[in-house]
Parts: sequence; structure tokens; C-alpha cells
Amino acid sequence: KLKTDILYGIFALPSQFICLVGDDETIAISRNGGDFWDTVKAEGVTHPFGRHYYGVTFIDTSIGYISGSSGYILKTSDGGRNWKVQKSTVIAGIDTNVAFYLEKVSFVDSLTGWVVGEKGIVLHTTNGGMSWVRQQITIDTLNPQIYPVPSVRNATLGFTLSTPQHISISIVGELGNTIVQIIRNVFYDPGIHYEPLDLSSLPAGAYWCRIQSELYDVVVKGMKIVP
Repeated sequence: KLKTDILYGIFALPSQFICLVGDDETIAISRNGGDFWDTVKAEGVTHPFGRHYYGVTFIDTSIGYISGSSGYILKTSDGGRNWKVQKSTVIAGIDTNVAFYLEKVSFVDSLTGWVVGEKGIVLHTTNGGMSWVRQQITIDTLNPQIYPVPSVRNATLGFTLSTPQHISISIVGELGNTIVQIIRNVFYDPGIHYEPLDLSSLPAGAYWCRIQSELYDVVVKGMKIVP
């Protein structure tokens, strides 16, 4: 009987091999399609910030991996009978004081795999889990916003960069024609930026703001100047 009824992950192979994981360090293995289950306990797991396993995958009926709370990654080489702790580099109480919950694990072959979890963490191995390297995932969103809307004589354009870029900003008409060039090819570091827009020379009406860089050519819609 399982110690918990809270289960998070399951992986099955065509050979009727199934492994499921969950709360309270639950690892259960079936080798006959689920008719009978063996429960297993991994050695060397302390879980100072929790005792849960979330993700599980197998390369074949011998080699498998589990990811869980407190930064733990486990590996088996004998079909789930024994599990060893991997050097994930983020084990709570050993590598860090932060509790990383590693929620998914996936391998494309016997050597290459990834683990992902909360706080945007991504871990990568190219040697079958002998060592793990933390990867940085950069998402360049730009997220341009103009305020206030409507505007009178001045407005502010806010935008976010995750990489250094040269930025050009212009006010354009509805046909895309440039009406006012605010800045041209100015270098910006990564981060959140606010650029003032001088609209005092423009008559009342609807306008758009165009942002260009090495990565972007974006038109921000809906800017309206009122008398």
C-alpha cells in the first residue's frame, strides 16, 4: 500500500513497466502493467524543505531518473530497485539554502537530459546525470507601453530589454509614415527603460509609436493626442 494518495508523475514503457512518484518520497514500480506494485525508498535523501517527487522518466527498463523537492535528482541503473542521488548543484542544505522544486525531467538519449522547476530553473546534463549544469533561459519580451493615454503634450514609452540593443523610436501615422523621430540608433543596456516622448509639435489625432532594433520592429498602437 502506498504511503500517500497524492501522486505527481508517471512513466510507462511498452514492456508493461510503469513507475509512479508522489508525496512522502513515494516511488512505486510495476513490471506487469499495474497488476502488482513494489515500493522503493531512495537512500541519502534528506529533503529539508519537503519530501516529494514530481517528475519521472526512463530511458529503458534499467535506467531512469526522478526529480523532486529540495533540488533532488535521483537515478536508477537497475530498473528502479535502487536509486542514487545526483549532483544537481541545487540540493537544499548542501548546495544552497533555497528550496528548488524540480518538477519535470526528460531525456533524449542515455546521456542528454534536462530538469526544470520553479523559479525558472533549468538543469542540463550531457553525461547521464554524472553532473548537471544550470542553464539560463532568456525571453526577450520588449513589452512596450505608452502612458498616459490619451496624451496631451508629453507621454512616456516604457520597454524592457534582456540583451543590449540599439534602439530607434519614432511617431508614425496610420500608414506607417514617420512623423517625428524621437531617437535613432541609441545603445541601451538590458533592463527596464523609460523614454520621454515630446508630442508638443503634433496636432490632435491618433498616432502610433514604432520601436526598432537589431531584434525588433514593433508598432505600439492606440496612442491618441488630445487638444
